[in-house]
Amino acid sequence: MPNVPTSPDAESLPPPTRAEMKRRLDTLVREMMEGFINSLRKAPFDLDDLDLKQPYWALLPESVFRGQHIERKFVTAFGKLWERIAAAVGERKGYAETGRKIVGTLGKERVDRISTIVEGHLPGTPNWERELAYVMAVDGEPRKSIVTCDVFISSRKGEPGVAFELKSPKPNRDQVKIARSRLLTLYAMEPRQIEDAYFGLPFNPFGEQSPYDWPHLKTVFDGENDPRLLIGRTLWETVGRAEVFDEFMEVIRDIGNEFHERIEEACSQMASADDAE
Repeated sequence: MPNVPTSPDAESLPPPTRAEMKRRLDTLVREMMEGFINSLRKAPFDLDDLDLKQPYWALLPESVFRGQHIERKFVTAFGKLWERIAAAVGERKGYAETGRKIVGTLGKERVDRISTIVEGHLPGTPNWERELAYVMAVDGEPRKSIVTCDVFISSRKGEPGVAFELKSPKPNRDQVKIARSRLLTLYAMEPRQIEDAYFGLPFNPFGEQSPYDWPHLKTVFDGENDPRLLIGRTLWETVGRAEVFDEFMEVIRDIGNEFHERIEEACSQMASADDAE
C-alpha cells in the first residue's frame, strides 16, 4: 500500500465525526472484501499442496481443506485491513503510512542479545525494562539494521514518530517473537529513529473487560503490564481514536449480509488446480 499523505496543517483539523469515520471505514472494508472475492476467483485450490496432510486427507472430504484455503486468504486480507484502518485514524495526527522502513545502526552484540531474549534464553519472566537494559549494556561492531513497521504515525512527513506492529488478536508464537525482536531493535538503534514503538492487537478476543490470556503471547510479553503492548481500546486511543473498533463493528454488521451471497457464489465457483489446467 502506498504512503498515506496528509496536509501539513492536519493537526489543526477537527477530529472526524462518527458518521465521517464510519464512511471511511465502510470504504476500507468494501475495498478489502472486493479484493478477497477477486482472489477467490483467480487463485485455484490445489490438493497437491496437502501432501503433508495425507493422513487427514484420507479421512476428510476435500471441502474441509477447501474451506481452510479460503479462510487463510481471508485472514491475510483482514490483517492488512487493520493496518489501513490504523493509518486512516493516525493521519489526523499529521502523517501516517504503512510499510515504513526504519533504518539505523545496531551493534553486533546487541543483535546477539536480542536473539537471546526472543529465543527464551534470558532467565526470568518477560520484562521490557530488564530486557532493554540487557541489550543496551553492550554494543559491538556497528551494523546497518532495517525494521519495516506495519504503521508509522508522525506529526509531519520525515519527522520521528510512533511505529506500530499490528497482528491478529491471537498471534502465533513466531509472530510474537518477531514483534519483540523488532521492538527491541528499534529502541536499541543508535541514534534512535522513533519516538515510541508498540505491538498492537486490535481487540481482546476474550472480552473487553476480561484478562488477555493467550499462551503464545505470554511467553514473550508480560500480557498485563508490558508498556510496549497495546490491546483493544488502548491501542486505538494511542493511534488516535478510541471509538474506532465500535464504529468498525457497526460497519461490518451493516454490510455483512451484502457480501455473504457473493462470497458463497465465489467459493462455489472457485476452480481447482486440475480444472484450471
